[in-house]
Amino acid sequence: MRKKFGLGEKNEKFIITEIIKNICNSEFDKVIADSIRPIIFYSNGYYGIFGTGFFILHGEDLYFLTARHNVIRKDLFISENFSDLQKNIDSFFIINNLRKGIDLKNTKSIIKEEIHNIFFHSILPKNEKIEGLGSEDLNDIAIVTFNEEFAKKFMLDKKLISLDTNGLRKKEDMGKSVDNNDIVFIAGYCLDKKSKNEVIPVKFDDEGNVIKSEMSLNINYLFGKIVESTTSLIKQVNVFFDNGFTDYNGFSGSPVFLYKDKNIYFTGLVIRGGNKQIYFISIDFIRLYLMRTDIGSVNNKFFINENEALNSCYEMIKLLKDDIKIIDVQNKQIIININKEEFSISCEYLCDVISLEILLNNRMFFNQENHVFIRDFCYNMISNSDKILLKKCLISNLNENILKKLKLVYYEYLKKGYKIDLNSLLNIIKE
Repeated sequence: MRKKFGLGEKNEKFIITEIIKNICNSEFDKVIADSIRPIIFYSNGYYGIFGTGFFILHGEDLYFLTARHNVIRKDLFISENFSDLQKNIDSFFIINNLRKGIDLKNTKSIIKEEIHNIFFHSILPKNEKIEGLGSEDLNDIAIVTFNEEFAKKFMLDKKLISLDTNGLRKKEDMGKSVDNNDIVFIAGYCLDKKSKNEVIPVKFDDEGNVIKSEMSLNINYLFGKIVESTTSLIKQVNVFFDNGFTDYNGFSGSPVFLYKDKNIYFTGLVIRGGNKQIYFISIDFIRLYLMRTDIGSVNNKFFINENEALNSCYEMIKLLKDDIKIIDVQNKQIIININKEEFSISCEYLCDVISLEILLNNRMFFNQENHVFIRDFCYNMISNSDKILLKKCLISNLNENILKKLKLVYYEYLKKGYKIDLNSLLNIIKE
């Protein structure tokens, strides 16, 4: 068995000891303590731990990541209708501060009302086949966003897992991809009996509902080695130390950390585990998921209310020449006729409006493909503070050559999960 993992008992003990010393000496233990939380559900009068998740800073925005199946519990809500799905999500919450004697009924102890939204993206290809994994595993990630007031307050005294949104890495970035045979460790809330992670009901009302619970919480660790893989999407770990756990339930949603050259990096999110094996979504695709959850675009901060974007587009089109005809306005969309083609343009978000304005001022390039491309480029590649500057630049400079350059940049950066800073983009446009 030792030969299979290519280490040896002495080397395993040495590596584990070195990692633990590094965690303590580098104060990475605070990153682990501040970032990682158990997933708690309330069902049929009882509280329970159902997995792990973690807070992460993406640029200046706060998110909470976990496995999708930790939030959508098929074992708790069997039917697939919307009301049961919503009931499922409403039963999930996050522990705010990990301390003894926590009261799960105290709203200050839990994070629930502060949750703004939960996103379940599908980015990975559905036809991708990886031995031992089903199709749902490939998109097994949930991204939680929070209201702005809570996020600002929560981040004040925390040292969290951090990723920069810019390819130039101007800010702290803890992310790094793994190579074959790299050493990694997982930190989470295992549910094996030896882990001592549980919620114990200690007081009931006359109807048998729990009115007081005590929690026993301990962060548990797995240590392992990356297995050679043919895919960049999902990585596999051979676990060489698991503290004797026979059940890896609870580790789903845990962060995976790479230990390399005596440094610790964030490298993925656990989606499945058991029998000395762990599978996780790689850092490269986590960056893509986070880019797709651009808080500024999702919350549409640029507009005062939900109708302002629509009105802005409507007024903009009316001021232009007669060859653009508004056919209909409905459901936050404008259907227009331009260049003898009919287009249905969403006006709900800032990036849709920016793309529309750029193309209305460069009508020879106005088609559905270019609209979708410029919208997605603005959405995925550009930080919120630079979007209006991008619009001003492209309105006066758009041509075939620039479109071609932008598409090359888009595909190159999107694969890596990076945004591009505006100065670099302007230099590309000017070349």
